[in-house]
Amino acid sequence: MSYKALYRKYRPKKFDEVAGQHTIVQILKNSIVLNKISHAYLFYGPRGTGKTSIAKIFAKTINCENNKNGISCEKCLKCIENNSNDIVDIIEIDAASNNGVDEIRELKSKVNLVPSSMKYKVYIIDEVHMLSIGAFNALLKTLEEPPEHVIFILATTELHKVPKTIISRCQLMKFEKISDKDMLITLKKVIDSEGININDDAIKEIIRCSDGGMRDCLSLLDKISLYSNDLITKEIVQNICGNASDSDILELYNDIKNNDSFAIVDKIDELFFKGIDLITVANDLIELLKNEMLNNNNTYICSIILILSDVVDKMKHSINPRIVFEASILKNISREIILDSKISKNDDKIQKNEDNKLDYVEKNISDVNDNINTLDQNEFKMIRVNNSFVGADKGLLKNVQSKWQELSKFTFDASYGSIASNLMDGIPVLCSKDYLLITFKYNSFVEKNNNNFINIQKFINKLLGKTYKIVCLTTEEWNEKKKEYIIKLGKNEGYELIKDSYDTSNNSNIKNLNSGNTSNDKLTSISEDLFGRENIIIK
Repeated sequence: MSYKALYRKYRPKKFDEVAGQHTIVQILKNSIVLNKISHAYLFYGPRGTGKTSIAKIFAKTINCENNKNGISCEKCLKCIENNSNDIVDIIEIDAASNNGVDEIRELKSKVNLVPSSMKYKVYIIDEVHMLSIGAFNALLKTLEEPPEHVIFILATTELHKVPKTIISRCQLMKFEKISDKDMLITLKKVIDSEGININDDAIKEIIRCSDGGMRDCLSLLDKISLYSNDLITKEIVQNICGNASDSDILELYNDIKNNDSFAIVDKIDELFFKGIDLITVANDLIELLKNEMLNNNNTYICSIILILSDVVDKMKHSINPRIVFEASILKNISREIILDSKISKNDDKIQKNEDNKLDYVEKNISDVNDNINTLDQNEFKMIRVNNSFVGADKGLLKNVQSKWQELSKFTFDASYGSIASNLMDGIPVLCSKDYLLITFKYNSFVEKNNNNFINIQKFINKLLGKTYKIVCLTTEEWNEKKKEYIIKLGKNEGYELIKDSYDTSNNSNIKNLNSGNTSNDKLTSISEDLFGRENIIIK
């Protein structure tokens, strides 16, 4: 039998097994007991917090022949059929891959058919925000007045992308991040059942890294349990997650407290070049300072916490979070700044007077901040995606894809472990002489990896033996870019190389292989070569 991931193996089967979401569970149980079941529900909230699991449990419980106090019996024929996942009356639809009008029209054509064996026919539409406008419009009337035997459960992580006309026709259920206490209860049950050798500090670190997502928590435990049969410690978890150690955070805190600007920059650089997420470092630093403030009631520490909180927000939207982190700490926290050699090296404008040094540093840091504020993910993607299409080559891509399988070898590497782990969720989809485009399912991975592109490029060079300028997109964004590419070629338009402001090397010698007049036969050939015949429709 093939191995089943822990988050699948321990997916809750009834309401009593759900981690957290106590309010939602109670509402749904009461609606079953009182027979006040809505025709449509909209579950929304962070990923991995139980939306799909609870939807399945609710669908099973309302069809259970002997449910008691809103809890399924797990023994009747209906429950057994549900648990086997082989039932035609519970229909799960992934809107990410079935998001067109045709799919919804097919749903509408079958919605009036009575259930084959159940009391209710339940449609669970996951990632519903991915439906097209046309698909939403096609769903609207059916959602408002479905047959009595039909219930819709929509689920999304991005409520703001769901039309208000859809929202107004559903009973909303807001899912919260799962508390540490609830996650700990579930996690310990799984650890005991699986016989995993792990200490309490490591368990707490897994929960902290999971950020309220039970699925992420179990997936991380799954990954870490493969590390060793020996005792799993907090340090091992931190290493695998790409987080800074407690000693690293304490050392950085002491450097800030001592106003040692050289040590601050050296420490941040050290963590950065290890591939450690600096946003996580800043948050860890905030936690340490919060504990310090509670013990000492120090207003100075409180001001640092406020500054760091603002820095975290800026780092999330910056193409170079390291510079934002360093500049903000040096300018706003360490008031007696020793001139940073990276700024002052070989610059004859600096005067010996310490006041002039401070003015100079603050001016340069301000200039750096102004420059950073002009950079954003959209510009970075626009430039690098465009340049990836210039000279894109299927042969180069195949070579990258074949070597991509070797990522697992670096998973526990001290320098590149966290980067390799992140990239394992990505798929290389386009490669030219100098550029490599990688797709990820979730936007959070895209933003994190684009922000860390310098370190990733260094690792890619180690992995592939070739330097590439990387850019990451979501799968959805990539599908749109493919369409744009085909349309442009259909109009005999090509891609001109754009100056890459995020790279200092001279790439002006790259030839534009796709520009100029292109015949339809040539267009078809190029498109099929890059994306495959099955993905090409030229009108």
